[in-house]
Amino acid sequence: MAIFQPSDNDFRVLAGETKTAFYDKRFLAPGVTVDDVEPGEFLGLRPQAGSRLVADTISSASEAEANAASAIMRVDTTKYDSVESGAVTCLDGLYILETEVYVPGASFSQDDFVTLEYDAGFGGGVLGPLRENGAPDYAIGQVQSPPADSTNADTPMRVKMFANAMPVATDGSGNPTG
Repeated sequence: MAIFQPSDNDFRVLAGETKTAFYDKRFLAPGVTVDDVEPGEFLGLRPQAGSRLVADTISSASEAEANAASAIMRVDTTKYDSVESGAVTCLDGLYILETEVYVPGASFSQDDFVTLEYDAGFGGGVLGPLRENGAPDYAIGQVQSPPADSTNADTPMRVKMFANAMPVATDGSGNPTG
């Protein structure tokens, strides 16, 4: 028996929470507060002086490209108190994601690789298609079920998120070369 419960969330983790993905408490970069990061938003990781790796918001296309290899997604959970700790809980590893947090209007098809992008309308890091600059790009996931209408912000797509980003070379038109 299943009970339908409507949700206001822009994302839902469908699988992988126990065996192939794990919750990871990440401290935020200086100047970033928990209110600056939405659940479902993708963040970049960067080393801070000392031995701490901090999560940072994506605020430009160049930041998205630089952080694609280490993208991590914030999840909204009560596992840790973000306000007291100054950290957010993120999901890391291999998992299946149903999400509306992607570049609106972009074209997505089944088996397409996706990377980290910046979307001004969302105000942060989202999923997007591989860039069309001919350079190797980092795929952080692969589309399992594309959105029915990617121009509609309320249409989810299903993505298999990789445990490790993988470099994918493109032919200059966004298509993988192998």
